[in-house]
Amino acid sequence: MLRIFSLLSFIIIMPLLFSACAENDAVENPPENNADHMSHTATDAPYSFVHFNLDADFDGIDNTVEAEYKFEDEDIRASYKDKSQNIDVYGDEALQHLDRMFSTLTFDKHTEEDEVLDTVIDTFNLPNDAKIVLDVIFEDGTEREYIQM
Repeated sequence: MLRIFSLLSFIIIMPLLFSACAENDAVENPPENNADHMSHTATDAPYSFVHFNLDADFDGIDNTVEAEYKFEDEDIRASYKDKSQNIDVYGDEALQHLDRMFSTLTFDKHTEEDEVLDTVIDTFNLPNDAKIVLDVIFEDGTEREYIQM
């Protein structure tokens, strides 16, 4: 009986511990300049996209820069990591970093791949020879993948 109780306790407690230790990428306080867009519908997204996932490898380091942003329903999630600058942030702090960059992006679903990649390289201060994989979902649901190898 004691073994069963111990096992059940372990099974119940472990997921709670793991979830408590996980990074929280939920955004609670979006930047002020986007507060008027926060009605939480895809058509009122603060940027021209509702999903942005960037992975850039350079200087022999995998995932040197990672940026992820999701805006759906009543939920915003953001994370930003730049190993070259020792940045690893989630949630509100990540969105503060990303907002400075996202607010300068002007590409849309019709923009040529080379132009999108050049813009991202400039905006995120990446080397021209970085290996880049960028997945974007625009407000209308159009998905695009941009790759530079």
